[in-house]
Amino acid sequence: MAVTAALLFVGYLVVIGRALTFDHPVTCGCFGELGLGEVTRRTAVRNVLLVVVALLGVWSATADRSVAGRLLDASGTVWTWLGLVVLTGAVLVGTFAGTKGASRTSAEGATPATDAGGELNYVRHPVPFATLADADGTLHSLTDLARRGAVLLVFVSPGCGSCRPAIERIPRWVTDLAPVRVIAVVTHPLAATVAAEPDLEGHLMRDPHGATARTFGAAAPGAVLLGGDGLLAGGPVVGGREVTAFVDEVRAELLGAGVIDPA
Repeated sequence: MAVTAALLFVGYLVVIGRALTFDHPVTCGCFGELGLGEVTRRTAVRNVLLVVVALLGVWSATADRSVAGRLLDASGTVWTWLGLVVLTGAVLVGTFAGTKGASRTSAEGATPATDAGGELNYVRHPVPFATLADADGTLHSLTDLARRGAVLLVFVSPGCGSCRPAIERIPRWVTDLAPVRVIAVVTHPLAATVAAEPDLEGHLMRDPHGATARTFGAAAPGAVLLGGDGLLAGGPVVGGREVTAFVDEVRAELLGAGVIDPA
């Protein structure tokens, strides 16, 4: 078991090392809610320490006496050092460990939005790394999609009853929200979606495995607004009524800012 655990931690370290070579942020949920969220050098350091602990476990397993027996016969000095090690580990975890969904990038890049009264009403996080495919199958990152201006992503599914109001309104939203680009995001092949919903043609992109929707914690129907400055501008929201109300709020904000013509 000790050897298996050591090999497993070495494998994790290799995976983390490879993730650090990517040119985009990679999230990690290996430890659930206690995880760091985003893979950084701290993640690699953590995994190196885990490998060391696993190797110590292998060494200890080869000793003549059991760990419990050696601890029972240990002196007070040994117990004191063990207590200090545990206390140091607890302090390090409490000081440096992040939480899933609160990664270093998000924390440093978050921009609070305030209303007219100066009260906090929305915290703007960086647009996460995720991709959508166009009709040719070419993948586009969300940041690239929003580089020319704000983009409203509406997650829908043909045949989904609660998605019906959003699907029917998307062609109108394309006009009403311009210059904000409106994209209907589906998991189905685009050709099949257009065959079922002809009015969505030209406004569709595919999220093949639903990975982008999961990144936002969204589902069909759902929506999120990407800002042209690389930050989230609204949402995500989930639910038919919630999506419609969200789009109405976005339009009201655009009208108030004079971005679109009330006519």
